Amino acid sequence: MKNIVFMTAVKVPGKESRSAPYKFGIESFKRWCEARDYKLVVLDQELYPNDVMKPNFYRYFCFDLLENSGIEYDQILLTDADAVIHPNCPDFFKLTNRELTVTHTDGSYDWTIRSMENYAHEIFGQKFDLWKYFNAGFIVLNKNHRELLKSFTNFYLENQEKIRFVQEKYKTGTDQPLINHFVHNVFNIPVNILPYRYCMADLHSKNLLADDLLFTSIEGIYQFNAIPNNIENKLTYHWMEKTYNKLYN
Repeated sequence: MKNIVFMTAVKVPGKESRSAPYKFGIESFKRWCEARDYKLVVLDQELYPNDVMKPNFYRYFCFDLLENSGIEYDQILLTDADAVIHPNCPDFFKLTNRELTVTHTDGSYDWTIRSMENYAHEIFGQKFDLWKYFNAGFIVLNKNHRELLKSFTNFYLENQEKIRFVQEKYKTGTDQPLINHFVHNVFNIPVNILPYRYCMADLHSKNLLADDLLFTSIEGIYQFNAIPNNIENKLTYHWMEKTYNKLYN
């Protein structure tokens, strides 16, 4: 059985510019996987209408989607399509200890705290340690975590109206605060935390988005999120294209 990189890259009607840069992330992970005899699986079709469930949540159906497609798997990385992986990124599948493996969210702590507290207040009734908050753009799991994801997706579908209300009211995340609460408060699952290099998010706020692309000296995964004034995702496209070309061309 192969390790799988599972990526959601859905083109939402009317928001095509959002998905335009995904081709660079897809190709980078494809080449990284091919070099290690792993398999990249890209979900590019809607599972639910956008007003019922945003594509961010589709990744959590990975077990059913892989099995229904006849794809055998060992470990699965759930990742975002707006990320580029360095060709020499260390093999994180060898660093999991067969545990749920993530990276700590190291971005806007104001946003992180508000997302945790608002979902705790409106839905879960309790918070958890801020330093346990992980980035949903990098989650490695295996069949031991099937019950977690099944329970999580069922919870969403059963409580979708309230969840969407919280999302619209506070605008502090979609799936990320929810899966954090589920892991830490509902299931209390042990988590294996890898260093920042495996999900280098919020590059702009760290003053790393510059023409020298100095951040690419770190052989990791670069996530092009939270870029200010990113009209029609043009800046995401610019930086992903520039990064991909430097690393792979």
